[in-house]
Amino acid sequence: EKHFVDHHYRTSSGRYVVSLPFKSTQPSIVPNINRAISHFHALEAKFLKNPQLQQEYSAFMQEYLDLGHMSPANTDPSYLIPLSQDFTSNLEVPELKPERHLTLVTVNQHQEFNDFTNRFSSFTKLIRVLAYVRRFINNSRIPKRKRQKRR
Repeated sequence: EKHFVDHHYRTSSGRYVVSLPFKSTQPSIVPNINRAISHFHALEAKFLKNPQLQQEYSAFMQEYLDLGHMSPANTDPSYLIPLSQDFTSNLEVPELKPERHLTLVTVNQHQEFNDFTNRFSSFTKLIRVLAYVRRFINNSRIPKRKRQKRR
C-alpha cells in the first residue's frame, strides 16, 4: 500500500497517474562501429555498380533529413544501426526501402540474456504461445482414443 500511495496521483480531470517501477540500469550494448563501417562499404560497392540507384537513394536520404526524421550525429557514436538498400532485380521502377539491421544489436556477455529480453519484449509470453501451439499440434496428431485416460 505504501508503494501505491507514494507513486500515484490524480489529475484535475479525474484520471489516475501511476508511475511504473522500471529498472534504473540500461542494458550494456557492445559498440559495433566495425560492422557498421563494413555495411557502409558494401553499400558503396553496390552504388558503384548502379549510379542511378545511388542518386535516387541520396535524394531519398536528403528528403528524410529535410523532413526531420534524422539528423547528423555530432558526438562520437557508441552504437550504430546501419542502413542498407533493398535491391530488386527490376531496374525500371526501383523502390527505395532503407532496411535497418536490428540484428546487429549485441549485448555485453556479462549481462543476463533474460534481463535484456524482458526489458524490450514479452519473451516469456512468446514462449508460452509457442508451447501452446506445439501442444495443440501434438494433440491433433494423436488419435482421440489414445489421449483419453484409460479407466
